[in-house]
Amino acid sequence: VVAPPFQRQGVGRRLLTFLIKEALELGYHRMRVEVPATVEPLRAFYPRFGFREVSLYRPCSPDEFCFYELDLSSIELQPR
Repeated sequence: VVAPPFQRQGVGRRLLTFLIKEALELGYHRMRVEVPATVEPLRAFYPRFGFREVSLYRPCSPDEFCFYELDLSSIELQPR
């Protein structure tokens, strides 16, 4: 989570882009995130990067968290 004074400035986008690149370089095939169900801005954020909502992959109430997954096999790593 980005601290409130730094939200809406592209920090989250840059952090997620960095993490996706690192995951690709390390050979990961997918990324998963858990988002509190009540935090609408985050629930809208991840799909913009290609994450899709998936079913629960650990025991919890669907009212608590939403789960998202990104298939990294469809993403090309750009040279640094």
